[in-house]
Amino acid sequence: ADDSLATSIAGVWAGGDIVTGAATVIQAMGAGRRAARAMKAYLGLYTARLETPARSLKEKRALIKPALERLKARFPVSAARLYGLDAWGYEVVGFTLLGNDPAWVEETMRAAARFLAEAGGFQVALEEFRLEAFELDGLL
Repeated sequence: ADDSLATSIAGVWAGGDIVTGAATVIQAMGAGRRAARAMKAYLGLYTARLETPARSLKEKRALIKPALERLKARFPVSAARLYGLDAWGYEVVGFTLLGNDPAWVEETMRAAARFLAEAGGFQVALEEFRLEAFELDGLL
């Protein structure tokens, strides 16, 4: 454990007697507060421009909406159609994922992006990944 009390296992902190040996309750509470200040939530954001050969909005929706539904059924993400809903040839979509392990969030986001790209019927023309960290100490 380091000063934040994070262990080598993602999302696991250690404090109190297990780290310092026998100590007072006050010292254990202090360790808990130190660990809480170190905890973060990680938000992954993916956006992509999908290009389709669709000749109508109905045909485009029939390609993109089911792909997003399959994505949400397979991965723990929230997904939305963001822009280009009135355009035939393209649409911008996005999905998000929240977790306490940045490696898991990034790995899951990239797997979900590959899944979407392989859904068929459209091509991922542009894509962007973001990973943001948020402090949790005010909530704990």
